[in-house]
Amino acid sequence: MGKKLLIIGITIFIIFIGCQRKQGAVGPNQPPWIEIKLPPANDSTTSYFALLTITWNAGDNDGYPVLYKYRYTTYHLYLGDSIVQDWIETEESEAMVAFESSDTLNLQKFEVMAKDNRGDWSPTDTRLYYTKQVERPETEIQSPNDGDTLLFLSYATDTYHGVPLIFTGWDPDSGGKIIGFSYRVDGGEWSSWRMDTSIYVNPNLFGQPYEGFHTIEVKSKDNTNVEDDTPAQIQIFLLVPSFNSSILIIDETQDGSGAPESPTDEDVDAFYRYIFTGHTYDEWDYATSGCPDKTQIGEYRLVIWHSDDRNHNFPNHTNIIGDYLVVGGNLCLSGWGILHSFNSSVHVEYSSGDFAYDHLHIKSSELNSNNDFKGGIWGQGDTVVLDSSKLYAFHYIQGLPNIRVVEGRTGWTHPLVSFISSSSNPDFQGKPCGTRYEGTTYNAVLLDFPLYYVKEEGAIGLCDYILDYLGE
Repeated sequence: MGKKLLIIGITIFIIFIGCQRKQGAVGPNQPPWIEIKLPPANDSTTSYFALLTITWNAGDNDGYPVLYKYRYTTYHLYLGDSIVQDWIETEESEAMVAFESSDTLNLQKFEVMAKDNRGDWSPTDTRLYYTKQVERPETEIQSPNDGDTLLFLSYATDTYHGVPLIFTGWDPDSGGKIIGFSYRVDGGEWSSWRMDTSIYVNPNLFGQPYEGFHTIEVKSKDNTNVEDDTPAQIQIFLLVPSFNSSILIIDETQDGSGAPESPTDEDVDAFYRYIFTGHTYDEWDYATSGCPDKTQIGEYRLVIWHSDDRNHNFPNHTNIIGDYLVVGGNLCLSGWGILHSFNSSVHVEYSSGDFAYDHLHIKSSELNSNNDFKGGIWGQGDTVVLDSSKLYAFHYIQGLPNIRVVEGRTGWTHPLVSFISSSSNPDFQGKPCGTRYEGTTYNAVLLDFPLYYVKEEGAIGLCDYILDYLGE
């Protein structure tokens, strides 16, 4: 009986071991296979642009592909040398390849392999492609111009973000396009690649001394990763404003005959000297000296620009005044319909890029073309009213035409002077014809009417209030 049980036990053990071996048996792994699908294989009749999308098929009879890797070798057929690239791994079954193609004609040997779920790699599939020579992209700096002087702060503010830089690039190759730009300052490190073509160069990239000439370079890169090897370059002169002096009064009014409504330059100068009595300022005559440059204007904390004629040159110099404001200068701008010189439409909506929007922070205005402006109210009921002795009785005695009221403005721009309509026109009566912008970097006052034609007593009170608000 015991012998019989022993035989039965041995038999069961042999059967068990046999089953285990059968269940755990694993044959040798078959490697995956891979085949390049597109572009067509080994086409010696076609020269491709250096940017190719190559696709492949892969499979595995006893598993499945999990990873691919590819590389290429460039043979410069005229130069006679070659370049071998590193392997690149990917989980995709295609790759966009920018072939190095610096020779007149280039032979590209492309290789790709597949890896299966057991870790084995397939044999390499290889294709040959001819690629044309790639031309280098070109780059141009559009602004600033070489040699320009720019007002500069060594730190950024709410309004000053650095040196504005605008550039562009192009690729002479058919099928080529720019995919990035990089810039550097004074031979420093190149920036990361970006597609923006309008930037501000951070002030901290400029080394000391800040004031003086500095070099900016910009280069581009195309979709075959070829870079412009002759970057665009400019030299600019940075000027740090001193703001050491108090006030510069710029008189844009033209010299007249001395008759009513046509004052001489001496008449206008005498008026402004009287209303600014007790204040320290320098005078600047636009008719004889033009607009002051950035070196001159950067010496003053406040610029008062007045133009009491109906024609204005101020819009021709908004680039200088705008640069002056964003670095911390202050402005008081007045004139007979000075806003009208920016845009002569009856109703105007201002937008980014307009001086009125960017620097006076005004969104919209409305023109009163009738002889309707009698004066303005400011403060606690104080007034500035027309001086009839400076006007022809039959001409503008009822009021001045072409004065605008401000309708839309930002939250930092406040009414300063309210329109007095000789006809009590509700579309204009009591609406702002003078505003003040209160910013963190600069302040700006707008008077869209001519001070010269209002009575001196009212002008003195209003100007004293404005100078006090502007800290002068």
